[in-house]
Amino acid sequence: MWKEQVDRISEIAKEYGEDLNPGVRREEADVLEKKLQASIGSHITLPEGYKEFLMTANGFSYNGLMLYGG
Repeated sequence: MWKEQVDRISEIAKEYGEDLNPGVRREEADVLEKKLQASIGSHITLPEGYKEFLMTANGFSYNGLMLYGG
């Protein structure tokens, strides 16, 4: 469901000459997870859905909504 919403937001942004941040590679999402584990604790894992989001768009701001990337 989130993927369709992000795709739609991307389409709307393009109508205004804007674009979402490019996604990260899987390796970059894994590095983020390892950094969190090192600083917070080894029990920390990023949900797979959030990793997929980061690989689609590394955060964005749209119509007052801010989603932060890694």
